Amino acid sequence: MSLKKCLLAFCLWVGVTSWIVVKEARPPATDIFLFKEAGVNWAQTGKFQVKNLPHMPPNEAMTYAYYPPLYPLLFGVWTKAFGIGLRQSIAFDSILRALRTALIFLLATVFAQGWARGTPFGSAKLLLVGVILSLVSSDGDRPDELALVLGLLSWLSLYKLPYEKWWFTAVLLGLCGATSPAGGLLFAAGVAVVLAKEKRWMNLCGIGGVAFLCFLICNFSFYTEGWTAFLRFRAQATLSNFPYLAPWKAGWGAFFVTWNHAFQHSVKVGAPYLLSFCILATGVGYTLFENRRNLPPLLRLTWFLAMGYAVVCLWVWTLQPYYFWMASIPLLAVALALPSFWNRSNWGMTIVLVLALTPIFQREFKGYLHALQRPPGQQSETIAREVLTHLDPKATLAIEPDQYFTFRGIHPVDNLTYVCEHLNEYQYVYATPRTTRRDRAVPTPILCANASDCFTLVEDQSSREVFEVLGFETPYFVRGNGGALYENTKCLSSVDS
Repeated sequence: MSLKKCLLAFCLWVGVTSWIVVKEARPPATDIFLFKEAGVNWAQTGKFQVKNLPHMPPNEAMTYAYYPPLYPLLFGVWTKAFGIGLRQSIAFDSILRALRTALIFLLATVFAQGWARGTPFGSAKLLLVGVILSLVSSDGDRPDELALVLGLLSWLSLYKLPYEKWWFTAVLLGLCGATSPAGGLLFAAGVAVVLAKEKRWMNLCGIGGVAFLCFLICNFSFYTEGWTAFLRFRAQATLSNFPYLAPWKAGWGAFFVTWNHAFQHSVKVGAPYLLSFCILATGVGYTLFENRRNLPPLLRLTWFLAMGYAVVCLWVWTLQPYYFWMASIPLLAVALALPSFWNRSNWGMTIVLVLALTPIFQREFKGYLHALQRPPGQQSETIAREVLTHLDPKATLAIEPDQYFTFRGIHPVDNLTYVCEHLNEYQYVYATPRTTRRDRAVPTPILCANASDCFTLVEDQSSREVFEVLGFETPYFVRGNGGALYENTKCLSSVDS
C-alpha cells in the first residue's frame, strides 16, 4: 500500500476514533474492576493493590493477583500520564485495536510475499476494511487485545528477524503470556509448529525457556503474597472458566452440570459470533480450494490449525465471546493473503467477510448510535455532579461496572456485583439498567439478595428517551449513564454498632 493511502487510512482512523472518544461511545465492560482497577490504584497511590474482588476479605487491600499483571500495569502507566477518565480509557483501547489490525496486515503481507500473481495491498477495499477492523472489538477493558498485539509481534519477529535474534521472539511470547495465558499458549503453539517444521530444535528449546523465564519475572507480584496469590488466581479462574473445574476433583457429575451451564450460555451469547466464524471459514476454505496449487505449505497449515481451533471453540470459549478474535486472527491473515480475495471480479469473498463480521459491526455501531442520541443529561459528568450532591466525600458507594469512570476519578467505588454479600455495609448504591428494553415500569433495581430491606430510593436518573434508527422508534431506550441512586437507611446503623 502506498504511503499516500496509508496516511489516508491513518487520518480516517484518527477522525472516527476521536469522535468515539469525545462522545464516550464505549461504556466500560463488566470486567473493568478486574483488569484496570489495579493500574488506576498504582497510578494514584503507587501501590499495585485491589480490594473487594472475588475471593478477597471485605475491604482488605491486597496485591493484585487475579490475572497476569502486564495489562493493568501498562494501563497504570497510561493513567499516570493522561489521568483517570472514560475518554482516556477508550483512547487506550483504540490504540491497541489499531496496532492489532496493522499487525494483521503486516503478517498477511509476509504470507503473500513471493506469489507469482502479486499482492493486492493497494486496494481501496483493503484500506476501508483495515480502518473498520481497527475500530471494532468483541469486548473492551480486557487484556486480550494487548495479548494479540504481543503475540502477533512474536510471529512477525519469527518470520522477519535473523535466526540469531530468536530471543526477541521469546521475550514477546513471555510478555504475551504475562498478559493473557490463553493468548500466550495460542501464539506459542504457532511458533512451536513453525520451528518444528524447520527442525530448529535448539531455537525451540531456547525460545520456550526464555519465554517461560520472562513470564515468571512479569508475575513477580504474585510471589510477594506466596501461595495465597495462586489460590486466589485459581479461585477466580474456576469462577469464570469451567475447564478449571477438574472432574477428578469435583466429580464428573458436577463437572458436566457446570459444563452444560457454560455451554448453554455460550450458545445463547456467542451464537452470532460462532456463526460468523463459520461463514468466514467456509468462504476462506472455498478460496483456498481454488488456489490450492499456489498455496505454500505453511499457509495451508495455518488455515487447518485455525479450523481446528474453530472445532474446539465451544469447549474453550464457553463464557468468553471475546476470544472470537483469537480464533479469527489466523483466518483473517490467510484470507487477506490470497490474491484472488481482493480481485475486483471476486465479490463473493468480500460479501463473505462482511457477513462474517456483521455481529461485531452490529454490536459496535449500536453503541455509536446510542452515543449520538444520548441527551446531555445522560453524560457522565452531569450524572456525577447530580449524584455526588447527595453523598458525603467519605461515603461508601457501590456501582455497576459501566459507571466506573463516571465516579472513579472523584470518588472511591466498589463493584456492586462483588460486594453483594456485605452490601448492607455500604451507604449508597448506584444501579444502572442491565437491559435497554423500554418496557421497564419501575426504577432500576439492586440485583442483590435482601437489598430492598436496607436501601431506599433517593433519585431515579434513568433515561426515558426512545432509541430511533433512521427515524423509526425501537423497543429500546437510549443508553446513557443514568441509573437509580439508593441510600442505606435501615441497615447501616446496626452494622456500625
